[in-house]
Order: sequence, then structure tokens, then C-alpha cells
Amino acid sequence: MKKGAKLIQIDFVLQTVLGVIYLVSGVLGFGFAGVWFIALLAQLALGSVQLFSALLFLFLGHRENDRIKHISAAVVCLTFLGVLVASGFYPTNAAGKIIPLVFVIIIPFILAIWYYNITINTKNYFAQSNRNEKYAEVEMEDILDSQELG
Repeated sequence: MKKGAKLIQIDFVLQTVLGVIYLVSGVLGFGFAGVWFIALLAQLALGSVQLFSALLFLFLGHRENDRIKHISAAVVCLTFLGVLVASGFYPTNAAGKIIPLVFVIIIPFILAIWYYNITINTKNYFAQSNRNEKYAEVEMEDILDSQELG
């Protein structure tokens, strides 16, 4: 079994649970103002899990271009948010209010969906590899006992 096959199962379940909490609380946030805080906490947890997952799978040797692009985009987004916070940015007009919204809600939401898709593809890859390994084991197991040999 390939490195990370069990980890991807845990990663998938954890991302699914956090993603559902994030989406449900985000939708409920339109009706109940206090629920937005839960959505932002779920977004922070989901983003942290996904970034840790991406780094872990890179460390394990799964160097897909999508995973590297995702980490790069997340680092750019986090850097921009850090600069906004460090500079004491306070929105005074409509454009100033849209910029934080884009970098706090919209881009992280897109990154979350993108990495969830990467996780599903990795999970499917491991499942397919596992099926191929099992088939190869069965195929090779009785090769010397075959009637064709003799």
C-alpha cells in the first residue's frame, strides 16, 4: 500500500465534516448574525487542515502540480492578509470593504473547494492503486500452480 493511503481517508473525512460545518454556518449566517463567527472559525480550521495536509503529502512525496499551486496561492493570500492587518488597514469606503471580503471569504472559499477536489482525486488514486495491487497479488499468487505449465 502506498504512503499516505490511510492518511487520505482521515483527511477526506475531516475536510468533509469541516466543510459541511463551514457551508451550513455560512448559509445560516445570512439569517442569524451570530452564526458568521462559527463560519469564520470553521473556515480557519478547514484552511489549517488543508494547508497541513498539502504540506504533509508534499513531504510524503506526492508532488502534484495542483498541490504546489494550491500552497502557493494560499501563501499569497495569507501574506496579503498579514500585510493588511500589520498596516492597520481600516476600510473607509466601499472599495476598502470589498478588498478584505475578497481575501477573507471569497478566495479562501475557492481555495477550499479546489483543495477538496485535489483530496478527492488523491483518494481515488489510492483506491485505484490498491485495486491494482490486489489484482496483481491474485494474478501472481497461483502462477506456478497453473495447469498451463505442465
